[in-house]
Amino acid sequence: MHSAYDLTSLINPEPIMNDADINALGDDDAQSLVEYLGRAGRDRPTEQSAAVRGLVRVVTAYPATTEEVVRETLALTISEAILSEAAAKMNDGSRPAWATADGERQIRETARALVDRAPLTITGPSTAEITRAVVEGNEAMRTIWMEP
Repeated sequence: MHSAYDLTSLINPEPIMNDADINALGDDDAQSLVEYLGRAGRDRPTEQSAAVRGLVRVVTAYPATTEEVVRETLALTISEAILSEAAAKMNDGSRPAWATADGERQIRETARALVDRAPLTITGPSTAEITRAVVEGNEAMRTIWMEP
């Protein structure tokens, strides 16, 4: 088992983990790493390129994680669209900072729950499936989070 430091090295310019280390992870650790790198790319814009490179390395070694990468990307796309639409209202100073942060977390969790239910082809999602998931996800999110 690798330490958290080792796993985070995938987003560094000169990774400490080599391909043999990644191949030795095992399915559960590879899945955890995909989730970590997805969040790192989402939450730290300066590390997005490195996180994507790390995701490519993991998906190459563990093709089963590809669906997780697609779903995480879809959830990010949907949540960011809704957060950008709601940003002015969420950050107008009328609520405490913790409430705004909690609202953003809830929006991200809702987007992920919607994406987890989106039907995707087992051999890899098509452009039409991805488009449908984003459109339907955004519509559902607006219904849930935005005023009618």
